[in-house]
Amino acid sequence: SWSSVSRKVCGVVFLLFPHGALGEVWASARYDPGTRDLTKSFAAALSERGGEPMSNVEYMANDFPADVFASEGIPDFDDAYPAPDPLSKYWCYWNVTDHVRRPVLIIEDMEFGYDQYVEYVVPHATALLEAFRERDWPVIWTNWVRRFDDGYYGAIDRFYGPQGISNEENPCYVYGRKGSQTVEALKPATADEWDRTIKSLHLSKFADMDDDGNFLLYPRLASWGVDTLVIVGAWTEDCVLATVFDAVDKFGFDVILPPDAVATASNLNGDAIKIAEGGLAKLVDTEELLQVIDDGRYFMKAPHYHNDKIFTSLSRAVSPAAGLDDAYLLRKAVPAQENKNPAAVVVVSLSAALSFAALAATLSAAIVTAYFKTSRRGRGYQTIASSST
Repeated sequence: SWSSVSRKVCGVVFLLFPHGALGEVWASARYDPGTRDLTKSFAAALSERGGEPMSNVEYMANDFPADVFASEGIPDFDDAYPAPDPLSKYWCYWNVTDHVRRPVLIIEDMEFGYDQYVEYVVPHATALLEAFRERDWPVIWTNWVRRFDDGYYGAIDRFYGPQGISNEENPCYVYGRKGSQTVEALKPATADEWDRTIKSLHLSKFADMDDDGNFLLYPRLASWGVDTLVIVGAWTEDCVLATVFDAVDKFGFDVILPPDAVATASNLNGDAIKIAEGGLAKLVDTEELLQVIDDGRYFMKAPHYHNDKIFTSLSRAVSPAAGLDDAYLLRKAVPAQENKNPAAVVVVSLSAALSFAALAATLSAAIVTAYFKTSRRGRGYQTIASSST
């Protein structure tokens, strides 16, 4: 029967792929901007220093606290499945003075609606803005523009809930005529700067799109040739942290986070900064960062800043609705890793082709064998039945 054939085929597949690789979905780096090395130096660093122990980790004993929210340690929930011990504390390996960087300053949601929560970091953010302006380096402004009656209700709205509108307590929304406008000390000053202001609907500023489905932030950064983001603003545990995650993981940028230039209204400011420090960003105080900028050796202007032609092409290329031609354009504009060995690629491709050919031949043989065995059993049954009659 065909069920017998199916079992035999499944058996062959299991022998060839005991870990279920045939049904796995592998992510592709072909058009993935987060898998490119903007420094073009990491492969060499791996070759040179791969045998060394990590210099950016500290191991500490787990004190197994009773409370899962304890600042240090992880509790045991089940004696049969103990929590790890020791624990690891990581921090960023690279330094701002390792090589020449091409930064952009992103000022997130420093607006009148949050004035009382962000004013304590305005002087530091202003100092960085002035330093970038003096050198004609790129700056991006964002404003959280969500209103309770805009109808754009998503998971963030459901998290904070429908209450606290009348007394303007619900932090999901901004209130008042100037609620979503940048505070006076940090607002854009020229038409060009206003053109680099994103009215945002998302925590991650990489998620905002235009009416045609084109991303607003990433194409501009990629077109300028930026490799490092300096992020300041609010709220630390929401918009700032979400943008940091996307910048590092999804788009492959290094991130510098001045802890004295990010702000929030909640009790989670320090926790959010620790999360960024432990796996995402380089923490650099504003004063130290200004010294690096003034040094003149380690930061320089992005090579294609003000190049609108490249920006327009990239904006179309990274649209979620982009077709094959647009994906090809993105691949040309943001090439994949350049340190692959062409010969190795050919060998891997040939190996894959031969493996699939062998699999096809094996499966075909199994199906034919099972079919003939089934047919013989059927004829034998018919012969016995004829004899008995």
